[in-house]
Amino acid sequence: EDASGRYTSMFYWGNNYWTGSAELCDILNDQHTPIRQRNKTIRSQIFNDWRQDLSMVGLGPPFETAFYIAKVSVTTNFTEVVKTRRTLHLGMCLPRSCSRDAVSAMVASARAPLLRHNVVAVRSPQHGGYTYLGDPTFRVLLAVTCLVTVLLITATIYDIKIARDVHRHRQRAANMAANIANGGARTDLKLDLNGLDDITVANGIWSELLLSFSMKANVLQIFDQSVGADTVPVVHGLRSFSMVWVIFGHTCIVVFKYADNTALRAILEKSFWFQLIISAVYSVDTFFCLGGMLVTFLYFRTKTKGKLDRLVKGHRKFTSGVLQFLGLIGYRFARLTAPYLFILGVVEVTMKWFAHNAVFEPPANDYDTCPNHFKVSASLTGVLFMSSLFTTGYVSWSNDHIPNSEDPFTQFDKVYEKPWTRLGPYLVGMLTGWILFKTNLTIKMSRVWASVGWSVCAGTLLFLIFGLYKTELGVLSAAVYSALSHSLWAACIGWIIIACSTGHGGWVRPLLSAPVLYPFSRVTYCAYLVHPVVLRYVAMHLTHPIHMGELFVFIMFLGLTMISYALAFVISVAFEAPMVTMLKIVSPQKKPRRV
Repeated sequence: EDASGRYTSMFYWGNNYWTGSAELCDILNDQHTPIRQRNKTIRSQIFNDWRQDLSMVGLGPPFETAFYIAKVSVTTNFTEVVKTRRTLHLGMCLPRSCSRDAVSAMVASARAPLLRHNVVAVRSPQHGGYTYLGDPTFRVLLAVTCLVTVLLITATIYDIKIARDVHRHRQRAANMAANIANGGARTDLKLDLNGLDDITVANGIWSELLLSFSMKANVLQIFDQSVGADTVPVVHGLRSFSMVWVIFGHTCIVVFKYADNTALRAILEKSFWFQLIISAVYSVDTFFCLGGMLVTFLYFRTKTKGKLDRLVKGHRKFTSGVLQFLGLIGYRFARLTAPYLFILGVVEVTMKWFAHNAVFEPPANDYDTCPNHFKVSASLTGVLFMSSLFTTGYVSWSNDHIPNSEDPFTQFDKVYEKPWTRLGPYLVGMLTGWILFKTNLTIKMSRVWASVGWSVCAGTLLFLIFGLYKTELGVLSAAVYSALSHSLWAACIGWIIIACSTGHGGWVRPLLSAPVLYPFSRVTYCAYLVHPVVLRYVAMHLTHPIHMGELFVFIMFLGLTMISYALAFVISVAFEAPMVTMLKIVSPQKKPRRV
C-alpha cells in the first residue's frame, strides 16, 4: 500500500499524478523472489537496512508485485469542487497476476460521494511487452550504427596514416631543399615532391568516399573558425540563438505537462518575462526565413559562377531548368536525409519502449521561369503570400482564437504547426536572399536611415514578443495579428541579415558573426532533430511528477541544451558531415581531396 498512489495534497494546485512509487514496488518484488533474496541487489539491501533502522519487522509480500497506472477521468455536478473534467493518473502496486481488466474493474468499483469517475486505460510498465531485440527497426539501427562506427574508425586511421606520410615527405623535401641550398642535386627533390602529390591526392573515388567518414576531418570542419566567401556570417548567430530558444520553449512545454503544480502555470503566464516563452514560436519563423534566404542566395551565386553549367550542358532551357531544380532538391534531400532517417528510427524505437515501460504516457523554382515570366511568377508568389495571410487569419477567426499570454497553446494544432502559416516567412527569406544577390552585399545607406531601420525593426520585434502582455484582442484584430505576425517577424530577421551583411549592423554584426557560434550553428540541424528525443527520454524516465519552479526549469533547460548539442555533435560527425563531403566529391565541381 505504501508504494501505491493516493491523494496527498495540491489537487487544486493541478496535481493530476498520484503515482506512488514504481521503484518501491519493484524493490518489494525483489524482496519476495527467493532467487533474488539469496543474491540481493544493492537497492534491495539498502531498503532492508532502512527498514531495520526504523525497527520495522516482517517479510516482503507473499506474492510477486507489479506497478499499474490507471488513467481515470473525474467529473462532478458540483463545479465548486471540480470546475472542469480532470484526468488523474493513479499508481498502484498490486499482485503481478492481476490483469489490466481486473485492475480497471477494481478502480471503477470505487465510490466517492461527490465525484463520478471513468477508467480510461490501465498500463503496467513492469509487465513490459516490448523488447529491443525483437524490433526490426532496432536491429536495422544497430546494424547501421555498427557499420558507421567501423567506417568512422577505419577512415580516421586511414586519414592519420596519410597525414603522417605527407608530413614525412614534406620533412624530407625540406631537408633536400636545405641540401640543395648547400649545393646538392635537384633530382631527388623533384621525385619527392611528385611522391607528395601522389599522397595528397586520394587514390580513386572509393578512397575519397572513405575519407569522408574521417572523424579527424569532420571535427576540424565543424570547429573551423573561417567561413566561405559565399556565406552570410550572421546566419550562424541567428541559427544558434534560435535553436536555444526552441529548446527553451520545448523544455517548458514538457515541464508543464508532467508537473504536479500545473496551476502555477496560469500565474507564470501573467508575468512579463513569460512572454519570452510564449514567443518562442517565432524561432520557427526565423528558420523558415533563413532557409528561404540561403536557398535563393546560394542558388543565384552558384548559377552566376557557372558551376551548374556542367549539369545542364547540352540540354534545352526547359530541361536544364528542370535538372537544376531537381539537382537542388536532390542535394538538399541527400544532405538532410541520413541524420533524419537515423533519428526517426531512434524515435520509433524509444517511443515503443516508453509506451510499454514508462510510468508516464508518451506525449507526434526553376531559374528559367523568373526572367521570362516575371509578371506571372511574381503574381503567383504574391497570391500564395496573400493566401497564407488570409488563410491564417481565417483559421484564427473561425476558431475564435484570441492570442494572449494566459493560454498561448490553445490553437497549437490549428495555427502554429500548419504550413500555410509559415509560407510568408519563407517567401520573405527568399526575397532577402534575392536582395543580397542583386546588391552583391553592398547597399549604400546613411546613418540616419540605418538608425530608422533598426528602430523600426527593434520596435516590431519587441511588440511581437511583449505586445500581448495584459492585452485583450477582439476576434477580428486577433485574426489580423495572427495573419501578419509571422511575416513581420521574418521581415525583421530579413532586415537584420541585410543590414549586417552590407555594413550597417553596428554591434549586432560582431555578435551574430562571432566565430565561437560557428560550431553550434553547423550542428543546428542535428540539434533540432535530437533535442526532442532527449526531452522525451528525460520525461519518460520520471517516476514522479515534476514540481515546477523557475529555477528548476532554467537548470533543466541548461542541462538539456548541453546534452542535446553534445549528441548533435556526434550525429553530425557520423552522418551529416560525411554526407556533405560525399556530395562535394560527386558534384560537378568536384575537387580532389587534400590533407
